[in-house]
Formats: sequence, C-alpha cells, structure tokens
Amino acid sequence: MVGNLGIRVENRNPYRETAEKSKEIAVDTGMEEKKEGMKPKKTVIRESKILITPRIGVKGKSIFEYRKSALDTWKNRFDFANVEAIVFLVNLTEDEETNQKLGALVLELAEEVKEITIIPYQMDCAKSGFVECWIRSWITAGNVEWIDSSASGKTVEKFKTWEQLLEFLEARTTENVVVAQLRKESVTSEPRTKENKWSHQ
Repeated sequence: MVGNLGIRVENRNPYRETAEKSKEIAVDTGMEEKKEGMKPKKTVIRESKILITPRIGVKGKSIFEYRKSALDTWKNRFDFANVEAIVFLVNLTEDEETNQKLGALVLELAEEVKEITIIPYQMDCAKSGFVECWIRSWITAGNVEWIDSSASGKTVEKFKTWEQLLEFLEARTTENVVVAQLRKESVTSEPRTKENKWSHQ
C-alpha cells in the first residue's frame, strides 16, 4: 500500500504475526516430539547379573547374545540401569574392525556397570601382542577383570546344555556372582529352542 506522501506502508497486524509465530513454534515442537517418539525404546534389563555372549546355544533370561554385525548399535538397545555385574564372553578374531568394536563395547559398558569379567570364548586372533593391547585397555577401566583361560581347556563353539555352559564358566572363575546367578537360573530353566523369547539378539 502507498501512503499520501508516496511512501510505501505495510499493513501489519501484530496479533496475526504473533499467532503465526506461535503456530510455527507449535509445529516445530510437534515435529521434535514426533522425532523423539520415533526413537526405539530401550529394553530394560531387569536382572542385576547377566552374561553377554555371542551365540552359544543356551538361552536364559540372564543371557544376552550379540552379533558381530550389530556391535555398533547393540548397547543402545538396552537400559543397563539395573545391571551390577556382567560376565562377557569375548571372541577376538583376525578381523581388526570387529575387535575394535568389541573393545569399544566393553569400555562403554564399563562406564555404566560396576563389575565386568571378560572370559575369552573363542580366540581366533593369532596376534598375541594385539590381545595384550586390548587387555591393558580394558583393565585401565578399573572395574574390568580379564580371566586368562588359556590353561583351562579348549574352547567350544556351542554348548548343548546349561551344565556344559556352567562347567565352562566355573572352570574359569571362582565365586563369580554372575555365574552363581546362572547356576540358580539353570535349576528352573527348561531346554529352549532358537526361537525362544529369551533370546536377546
């Protein structure tokens, strides 16, 4: 609009502008809330003592399996607030990238959990110096213990029964709270198939 003096004057309605800004803020807030709502919810781990392991053939409510292909995001799927102690069966391989991810996962868990015991499960890594490097890295976390199981017999690929798993763990640890919990759980656990609901992958 052009005024009497030839000066362009805009018809501005402050109430309308305020309403439009409020609408924009509401839309932005709604979008943020929608994004938050779209984030997958973490599974709360109710057990205070758990075993973290690759696929071993035995299932239980205190056993949480990881896959090498999902190491980057595995921890983000769970809420570890209730977890006090972990036994972590680790498999170091010749694949340096996988080893890096496993190492990072252990250190991330060490920030949230009071006690972590690492037991070599399958050591496919021939570079002893590389293994020593990871051991030093984990131990510096303070609450991480490495169990040297080289003299405790051969490792196995899968366990057919709870008893086999417990024999493996008990041969490598003494008075471990996680192993004690698994021993109690084994009494009430029935044989489970791969499709069982307790398989945490």
